[in-house]
Amino acid sequence: MALDWHTILCIQSKKRAMKSKIYFLILFLSMTFIIQSCSGVIKMDKIPELQGGSPLSGIKTVIFTVNHFKDDRGSVKEFAGDERTVGMSGGVQPNYRTDRQVNDIVRQAIINELIRNGHRVVATEDSSKANVIIDGTVRQYWAWFEHHHYWPLSYEHTVLGSVKADITVKFSDSGSTFSKSFNGAADLKTYAGFTKGKCESVLNEALLNMVKDFTMDLGFLDGLNKTEKGKLNN
Repeated sequence: MALDWHTILCIQSKKRAMKSKIYFLILFLSMTFIIQSCSGVIKMDKIPELQGGSPLSGIKTVIFTVNHFKDDRGSVKEFAGDERTVGMSGGVQPNYRTDRQVNDIVRQAIINELIRNGHRVVATEDSSKANVIIDGTVRQYWAWFEHHHYWPLSYEHTVLGSVKADITVKFSDSGSTFSKSFNGAADLKTYAGFTKGKCESVLNEALLNMVKDFTMDLGFLDGLNKTEKGKLNN
């Protein structure tokens, strides 16, 4: 029996409503999965280290003290409510935090690079023995992601990381001081959303880029070359 036009319209309307419900169900489940997967603690048992050569290795052994850095990342840290928060979903919602303070992570990464290149680092209480004293303030230590394309079953994101620190170096032999801001950045394309692994990866790369920016700075190296024990190896 042929259906009248009113019945046909009702059937079509119900089909459209069903498709719409399915669409929003897929959207809801997808977003729920992403949100649930985007949380947790990043363990920093081992601070990443640079690989390969560095001009630091061409300078005779210098004794350093690296004082405890400050964490002054501003309003985002205050919003997050936890000084260890480092991963921000869309720059707004806190998702990840480290199991160590970020100022300690940055400080230790610098210490590792100095030791890796043959220099000595003494404790802060022994700073009188040091040729060079380093102080610093962390201004950025964040990872976040940006949407580039969205579809219920397909996600294209870029996970970005940024580490920035203001560092002051005092050369005890000459009494001179060197101060500058150093930056490290990283990015990673992904279809997997803002996962903990991606967050950790871009932060580690950004951290190492910041350490490289500092330890390969010509002003810093020039100051080391002028210290009593830092004359260039021949």
